[in-house]
Amino acid sequence: YHQEIHHVNQAMPSPQDYVQSHTHLVAEMNIIIGESLIYNILLGDKTHEVSSPATIYIPPKLAHLSNVIRRNGLFVCVILADTCRTYDLKG
Repeated sequence: YHQEIHHVNQAMPSPQDYVQSHTHLVAEMNIIIGESLIYNILLGDKTHEVSSPATIYIPPKLAHLSNVIRRNGLFVCVILADTCRTYDLKG
């Protein structure tokens, strides 16, 4: 599995879109942990505002992105494969 853990806190710059919509050929799990962590999660063509604690399952080949709204906690991304290729859907 490929894992990333992001410590998100109030000291970071104001909210911004830092991830572009993309897909993977394998499934992904996003885990949002903390007292006041909120993300906009785009799954396909629907945007969801997700508050911690939460777990989001992203099926293979589904366009998605995750951008922070309010900060204080951990954002864990787990790609469910030994290797992973990302396909940027911008433009």
